[in-house]
Amino acid sequence: MFACFRNAVSNYEPKYEIICNLNGYITEVSNDACSELLYEKEMLVGQFIGIIMSPFMSYLHSAILLPKYKNASKFQRNLMHIVLNGKTTKRPLLIYNCVEQPIFVNLSVSVFNDLGGNTFFKLLFTTVCDFKNMSVYLTTHLSPKLFTRFRQTTNSIIFANIEFSYSEPNDEMKQIEIHQNFIDDVIGLIKHSFYPYLYIYETSNTGCVIVSNLCCTYNMPRYCASLMVCFLRNLHFTTAKYVSLKTGVSYDKARIGVLADGQIRIFGNVYDNAIVLRNSCNTGDICCSRDFAHKFTLENMYPNTALYSRMGDVSNTKFVDITKIENDILHEHSHEFQMFRSAEPTKN
Repeated sequence: MFACFRNAVSNYEPKYEIICNLNGYITEVSNDACSELLYEKEMLVGQFIGIIMSPFMSYLHSAILLPKYKNASKFQRNLMHIVLNGKTTKRPLLIYNCVEQPIFVNLSVSVFNDLGGNTFFKLLFTTVCDFKNMSVYLTTHLSPKLFTRFRQTTNSIIFANIEFSYSEPNDEMKQIEIHQNFIDDVIGLIKHSFYPYLYIYETSNTGCVIVSNLCCTYNMPRYCASLMVCFLRNLHFTTAKYVSLKTGVSYDKARIGVLADGQIRIFGNVYDNAIVLRNSCNTGDICCSRDFAHKFTLENMYPNTALYSRMGDVSNTKFVDITKIENDILHEHSHEFQMFRSAEPTKN
């Protein structure tokens, strides 16, 4: 009898399901999903689906994606369904539980109508693994098997070359402490809000390089520039107490492959230009290429006044004024990020 009970328990497959209406508000959630997300059902029903998303993704869905779907024609919606089915089952995503901890899942989204003809979204997810102990935020985590040879990227990728400065630069122990704090903040921000869209490509004693929109990772080509600006704005905000930053951002295709030592490397002007742009910065600047500025403007998620040119500058570069990022999506959630970091110290 007890053996049968144990077999029944071991064969049980949890059902992680969330249903929401066209406005993105949750109408039903399975008990298993509540348990995994550490919510009581009444805490989720009636809430916007963004409650389980990062602040950036929540804003993206509420301000752009869901309104676009609601206003689409039947033909346009059918095309969106095809895209949804293709994108959401390929690679894992991050959702967040009640205490803002990320959960690595495979997510699928489908659309159905009830007997009254009302349209709903059904989200089904399965947990992939324990995200806390994974170094998936590093490009070194990517499988070399993805790159049998050096090839040009399908997407134009974004490189952000970030350099920090601080007082007492000749104090070696201070430099070590600052470096550790800075990398911890970069990793914490990526893990908490931006994975799997941003990766740490490399680090140095005084900074790091962030890459996004790689074809071999989960990417967001339509909003990749806004996503990077959101990250950089909030990195500036998070680290302002102990360092000053200057950042060069470029956008172009490159060649990616694996060297003889098994290291994944990216070659091309996009990497070199990010260095040149960073060197054009004053402290606190984000200097970006013309192509990145154009992409950022086309996405129209942030005001165009956030971009400016310097008087007499004929290089066609632009600068991002982070004080003009009115939709500072993560800034208002910074206390939640700090709570998350305190609850779960980041390990490099």
